[in-house]
Amino acid sequence: MIINIINTTIFISINLIFLTIFLFSCYGLGIIISKRSSVLFGFDDIFARCLTISLGMGIFIVICQLLSILGLFNVHYLLLVIFFGLLICVFSSKDKASHLLASIAKLLRQLKRDGLILSIIVLMFVLLFISSQFPPYRWDEVMYHLPHAKEWAKTGSLTINPWIRYPYFPYNFNLLYAASLVFDNDILPHLIHASAAGLTIIGIYRLGFAFFDKYTALLATLIFIFSLNRLYANAYVELGLTMFIFFGFVSVYFGYRKNHIILMYIGAFLIGIAVGIKYQAVIYLPLLAFLFFASKLYTRPKQLIFCVLLFSLPCAYWYVRNYILAGNPIEPLAGSIFGYHSWNATDMENQMADIRKVTGWPNVALWPALLFLVFCSKPLQVPIKAMSIFCIYACVSWYFTSHYARYLIPAFPFLSIFSANSIYSLLKNSRQRLNIRYQLWLDNKAEKIKQLTSVVILLMTLLYCGHLLKNIPGTQQARDSFLKNRIHSYEIGLFLKKHPEYRSVQIGLESDVYYLPRGTLGEVFGPYRYQDFLKLSTPELSNKIKALHANSLILSNKRNSQSITSRSDFKDYFKLLLDTGDAQLYLVK
Repeated sequence: MIINIINTTIFISINLIFLTIFLFSCYGLGIIISKRSSVLFGFDDIFARCLTISLGMGIFIVICQLLSILGLFNVHYLLLVIFFGLLICVFSSKDKASHLLASIAKLLRQLKRDGLILSIIVLMFVLLFISSQFPPYRWDEVMYHLPHAKEWAKTGSLTINPWIRYPYFPYNFNLLYAASLVFDNDILPHLIHASAAGLTIIGIYRLGFAFFDKYTALLATLIFIFSLNRLYANAYVELGLTMFIFFGFVSVYFGYRKNHIILMYIGAFLIGIAVGIKYQAVIYLPLLAFLFFASKLYTRPKQLIFCVLLFSLPCAYWYVRNYILAGNPIEPLAGSIFGYHSWNATDMENQMADIRKVTGWPNVALWPALLFLVFCSKPLQVPIKAMSIFCIYACVSWYFTSHYARYLIPAFPFLSIFSANSIYSLLKNSRQRLNIRYQLWLDNKAEKIKQLTSVVILLMTLLYCGHLLKNIPGTQQARDSFLKNRIHSYEIGLFLKKHPEYRSVQIGLESDVYYLPRGTLGEVFGPYRYQDFLKLSTPELSNKIKALHANSLILSNKRNSQSITSRSDFKDYFKLLLDTGDAQLYLVK
């Protein structure tokens, strides 16, 4: 037991060291451009430092994209980029060491005075960076996010992988995952995704503190993190998308307000990164165009062109590539307009049906934001009005398009601030309506209540941390045991990697693709769709598998394989090679 906890602690520490190196390198890359912009936000430079790291991540993504296009995406060039960023970070911080130490000392004094903030920081750290250290097993990350990244890491280039879902999607943030897999580390993608959440949380706190108050800011960070439903612990991309949109629009807005073109350049670049992460980011482009128009950039053609170029630099590749190869810049969407290429009309109908199944409302903790957006009657500062417009636009466009809660996450930072302000205002108003005796009692007990709350949060965090240390698989043996219980075909994947003579088709196991050998065919959509196999007779199924240069079939009795295996002639054409209880591997005779 103790040995397992020690192994897990070492495992967690090593991963956190890797993440720290990456973030410092990103800070070094970002400081090149953002150096002169740190004092332009109107409050301390903590927000600007987070902006610098996110900017550095964006620059790192563009470099990864270029290396992949050139077929040079390998450990040597990636180490060179990381080392270059670290070098800049060290030299740029050399002159600011005393300032940095003074800032840390000030922060420590503040934490010493306010145990509530300290307890919440510890809670955030555990939630973001300890609970994210489980192996990948969530649906989307093992179905397509990490499988595509694994292919790029193995080949060293941006291949299109038609046997994996969404081969033509824009994948900027996934390039960071591919870089992690180059170093054979699939925990780092979780930590990178969590760090995007962490940077956004700090930004939320600074905005809330600057335009409202400390308690609104604190509450906003808690609302934000608990509205994510542990998404930060997975290698998805929504939090990377949210970070770039959040810092991008804040930069563009402050650049517009302060007439500072560098900030507008930074913002345009960050929003370009976001548009290269997910198609859904395109919906925010009218807001960017409005800010460009409001700042009268059209009267300064050179600056407007440069903004457009910086926006296009990180995202144009994906859309131009798709148009050249598929005739559709947003393949496979809008097939009825551009024509179908990797999907057909039935695939698109099924995809829309899947989205309709998961439509719903965001976390209830965000709903009080409506009170602020609809009923707030007091005069607002101009930046708060801008945030309100962003939220209203995001919510309205989301409601009339997908209505899928995950697609609204880019608006969560601002919604969290407004929701926190509504809740805190209601609590203050409720207190004022109390009898004067109870008001005095609350005032007298306020400090004790804060201290008790801090102790409770810390105790709960420590208990949760102990639970994590017992359950995070810190050794290969523990990892195998963990994954066998969650990935149906995990043991079959291990067997096939030891026997490369077998090439497989899988049916119903798209959520296991990351742990199956490269090139394993079978998907819900696209050229290897399941329906094209299921409608065949057993002899035709056998011949089709052979025609695809495969010689084995993976099925799962947990995923309705009986429709195939129960056929009377199934054993005439397929021989059982391996049965793990959850999945079966058959040889085509």
